[in-house]
Amino acid sequence: MIASTARVLAIEAMPEGAEGRTSGYMTMAFHSGLLLGPPVGGVLIDLVGWRWVFFLLIPIASAGIALTILGARGRHTARRRGPISIDYVGAALLIALTIMLTVLLDERAARLVGAGRKAMMALVFAATLAGFVVHETRATDPIVNLSLFRIRMFTFSVVSLLLVATATSMATFLMPFYLQDVLRLSPSFMGLVFLAAPIFTIACAQRERAL
Repeated sequence: MIASTARVLAIEAMPEGAEGRTSGYMTMAFHSGLLLGPPVGGVLIDLVGWRWVFFLLIPIASAGIALTILGARGRHTARRRGPISIDYVGAALLIALTIMLTVLLDERAARLVGAGRKAMMALVFAATLAGFVVHETRATDPIVNLSLFRIRMFTFSVVSLLLVATATSMATFLMPFYLQDVLRLSPSFMGLVFLAAPIFTIACAQRERAL
């Protein structure tokens, strides 16, 4: 939820016409985190222990809260006319779909639920998905605007982003276990290994910008 709304909130906080610059700031901040996070986290784990990685987030979060408070002072938001329409039913169905899909894909949950109940849950998931699609097509302010998927570029972008995010999440989640438990690498060296992806991404972005 934070990842999907952060860029929109950043664009709204900037003056009109600065959308491109705002997107550049967000991208720079994201890749800066990828550059600094793994090596700093690896050094912390080697020196003081893995628990200190969470304490490192306290000053970062405090700085973010302070900047948010300072940026919100004196800012006037436009008032909406009429009541705000919120798609509570669509939100509830989306949460239910997410939970059921997670349970269906998780092997441990499948063993706890059982094969028969898992098949029943798959049918419930399909029925809930159908109800969600029907509801979103009729809702005044849907939580997911399905009409956007009629735009071919939008659909291809969403599917490609889903594939990239899935591959990246799997790699970043499983790779540390392989590097540490199988190859017996130290956390500090693992942090250096994980620098390859952001450096390669930034290099390709600069090359594309030059072309």
